[in-house]
Amino acid sequence: MGRPKGGKNRKWTIQEKNRIVEAYLSGEIGWNETLRLNKITSHRTLEVWLKQYREKGTTYDNRGRRSKGSRRPIKFKLDFESMSREELIEYAKTIDDIKKFLAYQKKLKKNM
Repeated sequence: MGRPKGGKNRKWTIQEKNRIVEAYLSGEIGWNETLRLNKITSHRTLEVWLKQYREKGTTYDNRGRRSKGSRRPIKFKLDFESMSREELIEYAKTIDDIKKFLAYQKKLKKNM
């Protein structure tokens, strides 16, 4: 079922991935035939599934997890209600220190 119109990636179930990988590993079908019959558009997709299957004995869903070297920041929420007074003061000091550091860096850059 490959890639539907609109460019959205197909979401394979773990059972579908395992079935495809097992068929390939058993020698029932070759590499290109596996890709074509299952409408897998990227060689890399099958390589990842094979690696997962060989390492863990099954494929798994890795979407939404940060990869190594990803520069995307980790998002988290602070719960100010559950923080103690001391933690809130420390948090405020840290924010103030960051602001001062950024202002200093901006001043240095301006003087160059």
